[in-house]
Amino acid sequence: MIFLRMVVLFFVNGKLLGLLTIMFGVGLQLKYQQALRRGTAWPGVYLWTIVFLGLEGLLHYTLVMEYDILMSYAVTAFIVAFIVRLGDKFMTGAFYFFWWLSHPIDSAYFYQYLTRSWCFLKWYGIRY
Repeated sequence: MIFLRMVVLFFVNGKLLGLLTIMFGVGLQLKYQQALRRGTAWPGVYLWTIVFLGLEGLLHYTLVMEYDILMSYAVTAFIVAFIVRLGDKFMTGAFYFFWWLSHPIDSAYFYQYLTRSWCFLKWYGIRY
């Protein structure tokens, strides 16, 4: 049973969340391009989309599940909307800054994952 759970988590865990993240970025870009074509201010009306996303996430958080990605997307959308507004050079700088910032965090999570995996193998007496 544990093996089956680990196989399912290997194939599913994070994949759907990654697809949702890509779709979030695509939606933001489509809204941005639409605002450019219409000549309207950015983020403008998109802020109401962010508010709706945050409220929907809050409702899902209170009624369905303790953690909900929609609230995280709402906060991220708010930050990204203003990064996009500041232009290409600022976007490039923000990309490199957040890339630089994420490496120690990713390394810490990966180390924790490795040590937890080794402890899991030792705990169940599996030879490695």
